[in-house]
Amino acid sequence: MMSWIFFVLIISLNISTFTSLKITSLQLPSHIAIGQSVNMFCKFTIKPKQKLDSIKWYKDGQEFYRLLPSGNHADNEKYFLTSGVKLDNQSKELKLGFGYGEHRITLTSTDLNTSGEYRCQITESQAPFHTEQRDGTLNVIIRPDDRSPIMEVHPKVAHIDQKVHLKCSSSRSKPAAKLSFYINGERIPEAKMSTQDIITEEDGLLESSHRSMTFDIQESHYRHSPELEVKCNAKIGDAYWKSRTQKIKLDGIPSYMLESRSNANTEVSVLNWLVILYLFYI
Repeated sequence: MMSWIFFVLIISLNISTFTSLKITSLQLPSHIAIGQSVNMFCKFTIKPKQKLDSIKWYKDGQEFYRLLPSGNHADNEKYFLTSGVKLDNQSKELKLGFGYGEHRITLTSTDLNTSGEYRCQITESQAPFHTEQRDGTLNVIIRPDDRSPIMEVHPKVAHIDQKVHLKCSSSRSKPAAKLSFYINGERIPEAKMSTQDIITEEDGLLESSHRSMTFDIQESHYRHSPELEVKCNAKIGDAYWKSRTQKIKLDGIPSYMLESRSNANTEVSVLNWLVILYLFYI
């Protein structure tokens, strides 16, 4: 009997712990393009009969919105003027279920001042007024111009042991795009690329990035195709990704590779004739 009571107590404690007020996640993108709307979701667990005193939202430590779920409907929301924050009043939503909840807000007309550290803070309505909070960072970017990235390749026809020089640039963005190179789809390690240079444009706001690398043509580059594919990728967080691809013609295929291909073709031809003869005599 005692063991059964103990088991029930343990289960009760686990359920109580699982359903007590706790913010499980604050969901928001790390990067968005300027002018883009953004949804923020504050998800939490809560006891079935537990009431909330307030849900507050902050940017860089400054409160900009407060919801009082248990207050009078006419006066259960408060707004505070904050630089870069414009709330969509039609897109706010509080969902409460058995043991869980979710609060969503939407920011519109975003600009560079919208970037910052955001916080969701929830407080219980009964003593000891337990408070939970979770932080997340949002970065608003200006995408590079439509021509970016630009890649230069020299030479465009190369042979084994010849050096190939790659240059890539991405223009007029905020922040500067991060550049990386790929050869035949394989990303080049950072150590084999030059340090990325960032130049601030004359307006003092936008930035351009430049990067280069040099590599030697190797026998392994000839195995898949008589051409080598090189690519430059420009990336800013999760809000911008664009690449530029060029081909390098591989000159002077090694003689052993030609012999290998010739032998392979001969073997295929012999096999084809054997199949034809077999079909003819059956």
